[in-house]
Amino acid sequence: MLSSKCGRRLAACGIVTLATQLSGCLAYEIRDELRQVNASLEDVKVQLGTVNDGLLKLERTNTLLSDLDMKLASMEATNASLSSIDAHLASLRRTLNNIDSTIPFLKVSDDDKDSPIETAEEKAAHEAEEQSAAEPTAEPSAEPTPADPR
Repeated sequence: MLSSKCGRRLAACGIVTLATQLSGCLAYEIRDELRQVNASLEDVKVQLGTVNDGLLKLERTNTLLSDLDMKLASMEATNASLSSIDAHLASLRRTLNNIDSTIPFLKVSDDDKDSPIETAEEKAAHEAEEQSAAEPTAEPSAEPTPADPR
């Protein structure tokens, strides 16, 4: 009987010792996992800071674009006004050329009779057509180049 009590005590001590070691292992694992989570949270914090900086830059860009949009709207109104003034001045130049052709000794205008009177928009359109016609096209030649007979 004595030996069985001693064996039980020995087994109980072994279980207690094993239980204390297991609980410590769990605590250490939890501690290690918490450290990994904290490190991950620090990485996320850095990434969020970068994203926040990008959003601030985007917000500034949007503000600048809205300001430019407002300025563009006012410039469109100015452009419409200038176009009507340009058309009126072209009409006035035609009238002065007509006066010059009717009364040649007055010489009211400096325009040549042969040059057409155009508005700025018409002149820009003609210049664009001339520039596109003057640009060479990059088409490969249809004829093959002969090989050097050396």
